[in-house]
Amino acid sequence: MSDGGTVPKVEVEFSREVSVDDLWGEERCFSIEADAAERQALAERFELGALAALHADVRLRRDPGDDQIRLSARFVADVVQSCVVSLEAVPAHIEEEIRLTFVSADRDLCPRDVWIDPERDDPPEPLLGETIDLGEIVAQALAIAIDPYPRRSDVSVADFREVPDEAPPAAGNRPFAALRELGRRQ
Repeated sequence: MSDGGTVPKVEVEFSREVSVDDLWGEERCFSIEADAAERQALAERFELGALAALHADVRLRRDPGDDQIRLSARFVADVVQSCVVSLEAVPAHIEEEIRLTFVSADRDLCPRDVWIDPERDDPPEPLLGETIDLGEIVAQALAIAIDPYPRRSDVSVADFREVPDEAPPAAGNRPFAALRELGRRQ
């Protein structure tokens, strides 16, 4: 934290901040879309060949008397990655749901016994500051949804294996053979 107890501002490529003070009572809906410059910056951040589209519909709700803010969203993205085998372009269409709950950073979020149920929503996130950045939330969800090992469906690793032109080295030229020989001498 910086002086004065405020959260330091970090520049992000795709920022759409919403004030938490505006979130009382009725559900608020937001439709956000990354422009060309933001998509280019996100493509560089996530080492993509391209990010052709990124759109999200986000809903936020904070009930009166409740310290929790509930976020639900659906985002759609079109990405291009490099095939891990051939390095050729691999386009992908991503559609994902996001569900988060934010609570005051002052609230104890670390109970002694933790049971994580993969079928339930994630545990609450601490609310740092007076805004929620919808764009950065979508960008982080995109980063998780991107295939870490994209591969074209018509490409096989076997197609790119190199076949050695020469016979394997003689037993005497192998490093472990030399170690074995050393062990025999002792």
